[in-house]
Amino acid sequence: MGGFAERNSCRTDGIHSLEARLAFGVARGSGFTAELFVDGLNLLASSVDFPDRALYLVDPSREVIRAGAAGPVTVPLVVNENFGNPIGRWQPGRVLRVGLRLNH
Repeated sequence: MGGFAERNSCRTDGIHSLEARLAFGVARGSGFTAELFVDGLNLLASSVDFPDRALYLVDPSREVIRAGAAGPVTVPLVVNENFGNPIGRWQPGRVLRVGLRLNH
């Protein structure tokens, strides 16, 4: 190892989550039912580091070369030294949702 771009270095760990629903039948009539429910979403506290997945970057010090109006375009690239390193962290919040469902 120890090379520039290790195998699978742009991947992250799996995201763990836990969702739960608690529901109560609150009314029942001729042709309809009513249900009160509470959903808990993302109940486990977890965060994810987002790695830099760009292996190459556009070189801003060199020009883009166009070979005519319909010809090929050459974009100068440089190796991204930050490849695979975390560039941000995402931590989704917990959600509590309360609802009433009417079925007819």
